[in-house]
Amino acid sequence: MDNDDEKTYFGFEQIKKSHKKHRVGEVFRQVSDQYDMFNDVASLGVHRMWKAYTIWLMNLKEGHRVLDVACGSGDLAYAEKQKVGLSGEVIMCDISDKMLEKGRDRCLDKGCVIPAIKADAEKLPFKSDQFDRVSIAFGLRNVTDRLKALQEFYRVTRKGGKLVILEFTDIDNRTLTGKLYDWYSFRVLPRIGELTVGNKYPYKYLVESIKKYPRPQSISELILEAGFSAARFQKILPGVVTVHTASR
Repeated sequence: MDNDDEKTYFGFEQIKKSHKKHRVGEVFRQVSDQYDMFNDVASLGVHRMWKAYTIWLMNLKEGHRVLDVACGSGDLAYAEKQKVGLSGEVIMCDISDKMLEKGRDRCLDKGCVIPAIKADAEKLPFKSDQFDRVSIAFGLRNVTDRLKALQEFYRVTRKGGKLVILEFTDIDNRTLTGKLYDWYSFRVLPRIGELTVGNKYPYKYLVESIKKYPRPQSISELILEAGFSAARFQKILPGVVTVHTASR
């Protein structure tokens, strides 16, 4: 059987692997204009703290070269650029045209020019050993073949470089915290999406994609399988998000 005919999950729905990238792209096309507003409302602004902590863990220095994958609206890339200075470089990439435009324009509005390149995380258009740091925030769970993407991250990272992944984590729904999280995720978030974007279905997918995303230990094992070493993770805010770090 052709690999493209194999099944993968799009939220709770099983679809052909070859269809997922288009479906994910459509989700982010629909939410791009109100993406920042939704994130602020849905997380009560806490996503900014998560990203600030991710930047701190990256230990960026002036002159570093950084790749931000699945850059979204560009907030992480902008913060990275402030750290690496004029002597450093940040490149942001995304598979979604609309999100990439949003990120580029947001940075330009702040007086910051950051190259924005349309790219698939599974097939990055960069030479090997180019970047001191590679980051991806809330994007790995949307990737069809995560191992292939992690192998690409390893390929473009310089020896001594670092990978940092920020991603949502499902909470055990047998606990009170997990039950509350599920109620908020499945009842409240789609409603917020409907009010801010006018369409609840993209956010229904985003919530379901968190439930289908592997546990942090499994992601760490994939990171090591891709070639990285010293893979570590820590959960933040009773397990709502996890930050993974690894070295090459």
